[in-house]
Amino acid sequence: MTPTTTPRPDNPGGNLLHNMSAPPAASIAHKAPAGRTYGIGLVCRIPDDCQKNATKNATAWLSILDNKRRRIGAERAESELRDRLNRHAREVGLPPAAVVQDAARQGDRDCTDLLTVLTVLAKSAGHVYLRDKEPDLARLVPGRRVVVVVPPRKTRSKTP
Repeated sequence: MTPTTTPRPDNPGGNLLHNMSAPPAASIAHKAPAGRTYGIGLVCRIPDDCQKNATKNATAWLSILDNKRRRIGAERAESELRDRLNRHAREVGLPPAAVVQDAARQGDRDCTDLLTVLTVLAKSAGHVYLRDKEPDLARLVPGRRVVVVVPPRKTRSKTP
């Protein structure tokens, strides 16, 4: 039988998908399991030895990363730090986008590389890490911690 647009005795509704007085309703519910069911968590937090000063700026972060005192202007320091974070995001081996959680779970790994930690913190917002996002240096706050859920790898590559 070919579809018709005009109601006929053998097809009273024509091409209507439904002919109800009220639209269909559905309710979907899901309760997440207690443990993580996919991937591993990479816990990114600024190490205790970097948390001495509550207010860090780009010059301070560059000084810590380079292990030497940097004397450059704030604008140049921010530009250099953003460039370094963007470059590291492409090299570190994290996926282009990943889920970010607040709480760590058993079996999650601590990230010990400060540049990776700063990269993840600056490129995470809400519950998402985006590799190609412009780094938000205001998110580099001592005490802030995120857990990036990294999917299982199919091939060997650089591990963060």
